[in-house]
Amino acid sequence: MALLRKSRSEHAVQENRKGDHHIWFQFETTVRQIHNGGGGSHTFVEDTLTESTDFGLGEMAHYLGTKHAFTIRMEGDTLHQSGALSTGLKIQEIWRQVK
Repeated sequence: MALLRKSRSEHAVQENRKGDHHIWFQFETTVRQIHNGGGGSHTFVEDTLTESTDFGLGEMAHYLGTKHAFTIRMEGDTLHQSGALSTGLKIQEIWRQVK
């Protein structure tokens, strides 16, 4: 499943999930330059998504080897994700499925 989220007017984040692995990258929409990225394995148990950061680019490199737990909720083609990174930074995101 491919998901897309706008982070700021000039930046977007795309995430791809297949099986038990994911990869995502943040890019500037005007010049299509990648700034950050990461990925690894993940598990779903009921409404909890746990992601492991197995590789990272840019700011995500310091999260290597960490796990992050999120509560997720699907509404049609929209995924709502909230929780915290391993550093305690709270995350609340809305992703739309790319068709």
